[in-house]
Amino acid sequence: IIVSEHASEGTKNKIRYKCEFYKTPLIFTSLDGGELGTRLGKSYAPVVLAVTDEGFAAEILKAKNSDGNTENGIG
Repeated sequence: IIVSEHASEGTKNKIRYKCEFYKTPLIFTSLDGGELGTRLGKSYAPVVLAVTDEGFAAEILKAKNSDGNTENGIG
């Protein structure tokens, strides 16, 4: 799961709790919803993204870890 730091505190807390409960990797990014949408080629502004393809998710985590990024920034 990727969450924009621009999401509301309630949204961030809810997603954090669910990710902990389901043992799902969680990444926070400094990108806002508009920038996330643009990078996805969408006209809307999502603040939460779920990557459901296991291979793609693994590559995102691998890139995050190899770049020395912390949980709070992939953007």
